[in-house]
Amino acid sequence: MAAMIAMGTTVGLACGGDSKPSATVTPATLLERLTAAYADPKTDPSAEAWSELLADPGFDTQSVSVAEFVRLRTDASAKTDYDSYVDALTPAVAKTGGEMVSVNDTLFPGLEGLDGYAGGVSWVASFPSISAYVDAVLDRSVVAVAGKRRVAIDEAQVLVGPNLVPDVIKQLGPNTPASDFPSDHVKGKTTEQIVDDLLAIYPSGGADPTKQTLEAMMTFEGFADQTVSYINLYRFNDAPGGGAAALGEYNAKALPVVLAHGGRPKVLANVTHHLVGPVAWDRFIFVSWPSLAVFTDLRLDPTYVDAQKDRVMSAEQYGNLITIARTPPSAGASKPTGGTVTADDIPIVHTPPGGWVGEMPAPVLATCTEPLVAGAPDLRGTWKAYSIERDGTPVTGNPLGEHVERIEQCGNRVVITGGRVVHDMRADGTLEHGVDDIATATLAPIKVAAVFADGRLDLYPGGVVAGKPPLVTREIVNGELLLNYVGFKVMLRKVDAA
Repeated sequence: MAAMIAMGTTVGLACGGDSKPSATVTPATLLERLTAAYADPKTDPSAEAWSELLADPGFDTQSVSVAEFVRLRTDASAKTDYDSYVDALTPAVAKTGGEMVSVNDTLFPGLEGLDGYAGGVSWVASFPSISAYVDAVLDRSVVAVAGKRRVAIDEAQVLVGPNLVPDVIKQLGPNTPASDFPSDHVKGKTTEQIVDDLLAIYPSGGADPTKQTLEAMMTFEGFADQTVSYINLYRFNDAPGGGAAALGEYNAKALPVVLAHGGRPKVLANVTHHLVGPVAWDRFIFVSWPSLAVFTDLRLDPTYVDAQKDRVMSAEQYGNLITIARTPPSAGASKPTGGTVTADDIPIVHTPPGGWVGEMPAPVLATCTEPLVAGAPDLRGTWKAYSIERDGTPVTGNPLGEHVERIEQCGNRVVITGGRVVHDMRADGTLEHGVDDIATATLAPIKVAAVFADGRLDLYPGGVVAGKPPLVTREIVNGELLLNYVGFKVMLRKVDAA
């Protein structure tokens, strides 16, 4: 393990375990890499779904938008864990030339059929190609936290398709404040009056909100002025006059009044790849509204009332999530220039499945501005071994002589990258905040507590035990890094700053 020894690619001295060389088998193809990183049949795409995506004729040329919306588990840490994934994904999207259009917190489903999605999260991103999307989800930093996504999710739906919203619509001005847009049909009315007006036009349920959902919308604290974003979902029917053609009629009739009410469609995609989820949706639309009050006013506008008759003829199943977009879209791993970035602001990282090979993964704490805690030795830098002893006797010809590791620090947080692992820890003496990762040699799960003591970083596999010395220590001696592991004494010179 890196935190324990972070020795070369064939050396494993983790937790006093087997120190024999161990081979690393790394996935060779895109499909193997995808199925290794995203391996849960319930929350991740199947091998068949990935294969169809990779075989798309427009893999390298077709721009696409991707929507993921999730129902979170009830665990207290579920949202934090999922956010770690989104925070890693956002810069990875940008790296591919894509755009994270929006990250959203779900208020509640607007229609029946998405039970349990209230309190969940969604994101919508656009990519210059399908291959760019694959590159983003296979980015080392994203793969490192894919496990957190997996444990956070109870159900996921991931949809891919080309965005059909014209540039002229994308470039429309902002839809805030809500007071700039019509709401005369709801002004001065009670919740009961508005709900009654709506139910006199639209049935309760099916393609439209139930009475209970309408009441939740009208009593929402931000009803009058909170900008909301909708994810609209359609599974088309085959009825004469229905399907995509009917929805096209609706769009043509409704668009002028939608835009007049501040509706800003950002993505309208015909689903070409349904990667995961219980419903094979044919279309998803992501649209922003000035407020629920303005949207409700739209639904009471006579022009819209006439147009929506085509909408309700289009599908055999409808879905809708009412969300609030985050600003900025994601907390991310960095903040605007000039702000303070603490250890808490940067998502925890883990070793990618199978360990990393080749080029060392990108730094994790590079954007941190939080100073080191009192008593923390400054071990930061990239270090290369040049001298090894065991029980006072020089050791030659050992792979440790080629070992290179990078140590990053931020507050009481330490990230050590070396060999084929990345170990992220807090030096607070607890297993809870220590290394929770895999060992270098065996790739078996490990837990290690870390402590700053007497100018050293001390590491305790299994936790700190009174009277028991640390298994591994790191400290600076005459400007060099001294690494002690049982009988091994390794000296490392700095080759680069971290």
